[in-house]
Amino acid sequence: MRNKPVTTDTSTTQAGVNGVDQRRLTLVGLSAFLSVFAIGNYALPFSQLQAHWWSNLFWTVAALAAALRCLAASRASAGTLRRAWQLFALACFSWFLGMLIWDYQELVLHQFTPFPAWSDAFYFLFAVFMALGVFFYRDGTPGLSLTLLEVSQLGVFVSCIVIAHLAVFAQPLRMVDQNTLYVATALSYPIVFMSLLVYAVGTLWLRVHEAACRPLVYVVAGIAAHAISDFFYAYTLLGGTYQAGHHLDIVWLIGFALIFWGASIHAPGAAPNQPSGELDLQRLRTGRMLPVAALTLATLAVFAFRHSLQADDYHRLLYPVLFLVAFSALRERASSSLEARYSSELQASESRLRQLFFATPALTSITRLSDGTFLEVNNGYLDATGYRREEMIGHTSVELGLWADPDDRARVLARLQDRQPVRGIDIRIRTRSGAIREVLASFEPMRIGDEECLLGVALDVTERKLAEAEMRKLSGALEQAADTVMITSPEGLIEYVNPAFEEITGFSRAEVLGKNPRLLNGGLQGPEFYQALWETLERGEVFSEVFINRRKNGALFYEQKTITPLRDASGAVTHFVATGRDITDRIRVEERLRFLAHHDTLTELPNRALLLERLQRDLAAARSANRKLGVLFLDLDRFKIINDTLGHDTGDAMLRQLSERLLHRLRPNDSIARFGGDEFVLLINDIKSIDELAALAERMLIALLPPFDIQATALHVTASVGISVYPDDGEDSGTLLKHADAAMYRAKEMGGNTFQFYSAELGSHAMKRLTLENDLRMALDRGEFVLHYQPQIDIESGRTVGVEALLRWNHGERGLIGPIDFIPLLEETGLIVPVGRWVLEAALAQLAEWHRAGWQSLAIAVNLSSRQFHEPELAERLAECLQIHALPARCVELEITESTLLQHIPATTATLEKLSELGFGVALDDFGTGYSSLSYLRRFPIDTLKIDRSFIRDIPDDSNDAAITRAIVVMAQSLQLRLVAEGVELEQQRDFLSSLGCRTMQGYLFSRPLDAPAMTRYLQSTQA
Repeated sequence: MRNKPVTTDTSTTQAGVNGVDQRRLTLVGLSAFLSVFAIGNYALPFSQLQAHWWSNLFWTVAALAAALRCLAASRASAGTLRRAWQLFALACFSWFLGMLIWDYQELVLHQFTPFPAWSDAFYFLFAVFMALGVFFYRDGTPGLSLTLLEVSQLGVFVSCIVIAHLAVFAQPLRMVDQNTLYVATALSYPIVFMSLLVYAVGTLWLRVHEAACRPLVYVVAGIAAHAISDFFYAYTLLGGTYQAGHHLDIVWLIGFALIFWGASIHAPGAAPNQPSGELDLQRLRTGRMLPVAALTLATLAVFAFRHSLQADDYHRLLYPVLFLVAFSALRERASSSLEARYSSELQASESRLRQLFFATPALTSITRLSDGTFLEVNNGYLDATGYRREEMIGHTSVELGLWADPDDRARVLARLQDRQPVRGIDIRIRTRSGAIREVLASFEPMRIGDEECLLGVALDVTERKLAEAEMRKLSGALEQAADTVMITSPEGLIEYVNPAFEEITGFSRAEVLGKNPRLLNGGLQGPEFYQALWETLERGEVFSEVFINRRKNGALFYEQKTITPLRDASGAVTHFVATGRDITDRIRVEERLRFLAHHDTLTELPNRALLLERLQRDLAAARSANRKLGVLFLDLDRFKIINDTLGHDTGDAMLRQLSERLLHRLRPNDSIARFGGDEFVLLINDIKSIDELAALAERMLIALLPPFDIQATALHVTASVGISVYPDDGEDSGTLLKHADAAMYRAKEMGGNTFQFYSAELGSHAMKRLTLENDLRMALDRGEFVLHYQPQIDIESGRTVGVEALLRWNHGERGLIGPIDFIPLLEETGLIVPVGRWVLEAALAQLAEWHRAGWQSLAIAVNLSSRQFHEPELAERLAECLQIHALPARCVELEITESTLLQHIPATTATLEKLSELGFGVALDDFGTGYSSLSYLRRFPIDTLKIDRSFIRDIPDDSNDAAITRAIVVMAQSLQLRLVAEGVELEQQRDFLSSLGCRTMQGYLFSRPLDAPAMTRYLQSTQA
C-alpha cells in the first residue's frame, strides 16, 4: 500500500504548465515595457514635446492595461474579493482618465506639467478606490465593529501623516511662492498616498495570508511605488523642478506593472484564509501596536523639525491632533468591543464543540496515538457499533475486534507514520453483533495536554453504498437506453443528457449542459405549442407530443417526446425529465403515404381526390367573392399510340416532362391535377374574362410544341382542351368537370390540338355519346351486333377469293350504326375483347356454312384489335373454333395494324409465329399510314399487305399517292407478299392497280359490304 504509484490528472498538469508559461510571458512583457520606456526616457535625446509624448503615452497605456487586468481578475473571483478587484480596476481607470486630461493639456494645449488641474482629482480618486479595494479584500462582508475599527485606524494613520508632513514641510511651505490651492494640492499627494500605503501594509500584515496573500502583496508594492513617487513628486513641485524625463517617471510605471502582475497571478477562486472576514483575537491584539507606531513616528517628526516650527505652524498642527485623538478613541472602543466579543465567542465555541462531539451522528472518537486506546467516544459511535461506553473506554480497537479487514488498519497507520493526511477513506468495521458496516473515515492528529492523540470521525455509508449500487444500475440504464434522456432544472436548464441524446442530436454533453433546450428548436412549431407545453407542466401534468427539433448539423428531425415533472416530498417540482425517440423515418413514411393519398405517384401532381377537394374550396371562395372560376380539361391526342408502340416507360417519362411544362405556365394561385391516364385538370381562380382562359389554353398547347426528349428520341404530342366556367357552365364541381370533359371531346372531334369552350350544344352531344356508350354495353347481350361482308375479287379471273368480315351495330331505336361511331367506344371501354370474340366465332360459323354450300376455296379476313391480339390464349381459342367448324386454317386471315405489331415485340413475335405454325394467314391492315418499316415486314411472319384506301382514293391523278402505291406494290412483290387494295371505287383505280401487278381488290366498284344472306346471293350470282 505504501508503494502504490501516484497518478496525476494529465489535463490539470497541462493546465498548470500553461499557466506557468503564461505568467512567464507576462513577466517578460512587463520587463520589456519598462525597459523600452527607460531607454527612451533617459537615453534618447528627445525635445521637450517629444519627451512629454513618450512619457504620457507609456503612463496612459500602463494605467489602462492595469485596469483591464484587474477587471479580468474580478471575473475570476466571487463575493467581496470580486468587489475588491473591481475597485482596483476602477482606481486604475481613474488614473487613466486623469492621464487623458493631462495628455490633452500637455500634448494639445502645450501646457507642460499642468498643476494643479482636474487630472489631480482623478489621481486622488485612484488612492480612494485603492483603499476601498484593500478594505474589501477579504472573504465575507465585514461587520459594523470591524468596519469602525478599520475606518478609525485609517483616520489615525491619516492624522499622523498629516502631522508629520506639516512638520517636515513647514519651512518649505513658507518659502514657496505659490497660491494656497497649489500648495494644498502638492501637499495632499504625500499625505493621501502615504496614508494609503500605511493602511494597505497594515491590512496585509494583520488580515491577509496564504493563497490570496501574494496577489495583494504585489498590489501593495504598487501602492508603495506610487506613494514614494508621489512624495518626491510633491517635493519637486514645491521646488518647481519637475519636468518630463525626471527620475521619478519610471517609478509610477513600476507601480502599475506591480499591480498588473498581482492581477495576473491571482488564482480563480483564491480567497483570504479568513472565512468569517473577521480578525482573530491574537491579530487584533497585535494590531493595537500600529496606531501607537504611527503616533510615535509623527511625534518624532515634530520633535525632529521643532526648530523650523513657528507659532502658526503649531496652530495648524492643532486640527490634525484633534482628529488623531478622536480616531484613536473610536479605534480603542471598536477594538475593545471586538476583543470582548471574540473572547465570548471562543468560550462559546469550545462549549459548542464539546456538545457537537457528543451530539453529532457521525462516529467520533479520541484515541491515544501511542497504543490506540479509546479515551472518548460519542453516542453516534456507540449506537453504530452496539457497545456501551464502559466497554470501549480504556480498550483498543484491536481488543474489541472493530477492524473487519486488518489491511485497513495497516493502511491508516502507514499514512499516519508518513505524516500523510488520512481523510475520506473507505473502511469496514465489525459491530458488537458481528455485522459488517461500511464507513467513510478521517483521522486527524491532535494534542490534549501533553499527550498525542488521534481524532477519528466516520460516517456510516452502508445504506449509501447500497443506494449508490442501485443508482449505478439506474444510471447504466439511462446511459445505455436507446431513447434520448434529458434532465433539466425547474428553470429549464439542462443538467443531464445520455449518450443516445448525443448520438441523435449531434450535440455533445459539454455543449448542452447549462443551456436551455431551445437550442434544439427547429423553428417550425409556433409559440402556442410551447405555451401549451409550459401550461401543462406548470399544472404538474405530463406533456407528450411530437417535437420538430434541429440537430447540430442543422438537419430537422421528429422526436416523440414525453416530459415528466419530478417532485420532492413536499410536492414541489425539482426537475423535469424528458425522454424522446427519433421517429423521423416513421413520420416521413406517414407524410409520404399522406402525399400519395392525395397525389399522383408518377407526376407527383395532385390526384383526383385532392383536385375535387380544392375545387370545392375554390368554388366556395369564388361564391363569397363573386368571382369567376375556370376548369380546363386537358387530354393528350393519340397518346395510346406512344404507349402501344414505344412502351409504357416512354409514356410515363413523357407524362412527367409534360407535367413540369404545364406547371411552369400556371399562375401561383392556380392548381393542376392528373385526373387519370393522360388527362389533366386545371383550376383557374379569379378570372376577369373568358379571354384569360383562352390565352391560358393557348399557352398550354404551345407548351407541347417543342419535342419531348425521351431516351434520346424526340417525340411530339398534341392535346385537346375543354373549358367550363363557373358560374356560367355550372355551380358545382361535378357539373363543371362534366362540361369541361364534354368540351374536350368536342375538341378531339375537331381533330385535336385545339381547345373548346362548353356550350349547351356540347352538353347535348355528350349526353348522346354517354347514351350511346350505355347502349353499347348492352348490345352484345341483346344480339344487336351483326356482320357484313365485303368481297375480295381476283381481277384476272373475276372470282371472289375471299370476304372481309365487317362489324355493324343494328341499334334497336337508331337503326344500323356505322363502325366509325362505335368502334372507338369499344376500344375505350374494353368491350372490344368480348365483342371481338363474338366476331371471330360468328365469322367462322358463316364461313363454314358457305364451305358446306360448295365454296370451299373461299377465305375470310377478320380484324383483330391490339387487345385481342395480345390475349395469352388467342391461338388456342382460334384453333378450337376451327376444330368446331371443321375449317382449315388457310381459309382464315387475321388482319392487324402496324401499331399492334410494335407492342411488346417479343410477345408479338411469339404470337405471330404460333399463328403461322397453325396455318393462319396474317394481313397487315392500313399499310403505309403508320410506322411502315421494311425491318418488321422482314422480321414478322406476315402474308398479306393491305393498301389503305387513303392512297387509293386519288390515284392515278395524284402523283404522290400514285408513287406511294407503286412503292408499296414493288416492296410487297420483292418480299413475295400477297397484296389487297382497299377502297377501289373507280375503273381507273382498278386499271392502275392492275398495271402495277396488284391482283386482289375490294371496294364499292365490286360490291358494298353485304349482310350474310345478301352475300350468299352475291356468291351464287358470281361464282356460278
